[in-house]
Amino acid sequence: MKNLFGEQCASLIWAASRFGSTLDAEQRQTALQIQARRVVESLEPY
Repeated sequence: MKNLFGEQCASLIWAASRFGSTLDAEQRQTALQIQARRVVESLEPY
C-alpha cells in the first residue's frame, strides 16, 4: 500500500506541476480533479 500511495501522490504532484502553466484555470481544475479521483479510486481497496 505504501508504494502505491507514494506512486499515486507523485503522479498527482507531477500533474499539478505540468498542468500549472499549460492550461487555463478551468482546464487545470478539471485535469487535477480527474487525477485526484484516480488517486482516491486506487486507494479504495485498502
